[in-house]
Amino acid sequence: MGPSRTQHFVPILGILLMNALIISLWNSPRTRPALERLSSAFPQFHWMISPGVRLTDDQVNFESIRGIECYCDWNLFRNGYPARALGCRLAGLQAINLGLHNATASGDEAFAVFQDDAVPVAGAREKLEELMTVHDGDWDCLWLDEGQISVAKEEDGRIRGARLCTGFILRTEYAADIVPRLEKADCEWDIWMEREMGTDRKFFSSDIVYQEAGKSEITGTMKWQNRAQRSAAS
Repeated sequence: MGPSRTQHFVPILGILLMNALIISLWNSPRTRPALERLSSAFPQFHWMISPGVRLTDDQVNFESIRGIECYCDWNLFRNGYPARALGCRLAGLQAINLGLHNATASGDEAFAVFQDDAVPVAGAREKLEELMTVHDGDWDCLWLDEGQISVAKEEDGRIRGARLCTGFILRTEYAADIVPRLEKADCEWDIWMEREMGTDRKFFSSDIVYQEAGKSEITGTMKWQNRAQRSAAS
């Protein structure tokens, strides 16, 4: 399927109305705090929980992980990284599929997906409203965490490389194109999404959320500088 041909999306009267999903494991202590801080920052969204996926090593087959990064790092491989990476990708696929189903049923042009470690920055709602009008509203995906942008933005603001699927907004039409292809992926979810940025799809970004306490469920603790200063005032 080619680039999205839907009408350009512009928020009406500054109000963002769409479904938003939070990926979180069943009975996780992170679910409620995530819902509280994200719904507080974006009260206009209709919030839902998309269950996370946790796998054991014996549930992983080589074909589903042959493209992941840990083959270059034996410590990652033996410490359960493949199962965590596959679980993360399946959870992302599940959330996108659920978001697509709900958006299609309700006729919404887009929907949002967040991880349960996403923390909004100060002024997140206003920054998101501004981002949604980028490129005259002609976009396929809005990337909401700039913590790992790997390539300088283009003149029009498009991004061609970024990791961390902490939060993003997808066009419903684009999500329909993603699902059957992501089902066949064999690498990490964020790597797959980063490769999409190198296609003719229109990805734009702003620093609207960041990863809580630099904690990654897949690789462990990640180091950030001055990240806490960007969170919403407590």
